[in-house]
Amino acid sequence: MKRSWRLIYSRLSWAAVLLWMGAIFVSSCYPVPETVARVPDRGLHFAAYFVLGFLYGNAFTTGFQIRLKLRQVVWATALSTAFGALDEWHQNFVPTREMSAADVLFDGIGSSGAAIVCWLATRMQKEVHSG
Repeated sequence: MKRSWRLIYSRLSWAAVLLWMGAIFVSSCYPVPETVARVPDRGLHFAAYFVLGFLYGNAFTTGFQIRLKLRQVVWATALSTAFGALDEWHQNFVPTREMSAADVLFDGIGSSGAAIVCWLATRMQKEVHSG
């Protein structure tokens, strides 16, 4: 029984990753109003990709049931940042939007920050349970 719940949770975790990626993609499909276009959106990029990095960390560990490996931190960061670059390229075709390498940089910073937080959390969780 416990194994089937883990499988269900794993699938839901990966579905959450895909849904969040879909939400990011859809939000970048719309033109930005002139008044908002003047404000740098670096914080939004950081926050959106921090959430994506966290969701990847959650999915890789099936809800933090196991330790997050360093290679999974790298994968979470790489996949999130690659998606950010793809989304920036997509924005190049949306009126009033443009590609920005700085946005991709903040996507990577946010996702790597979350992946590292997840990695540290799984380390501390194991120490608490074993000690």
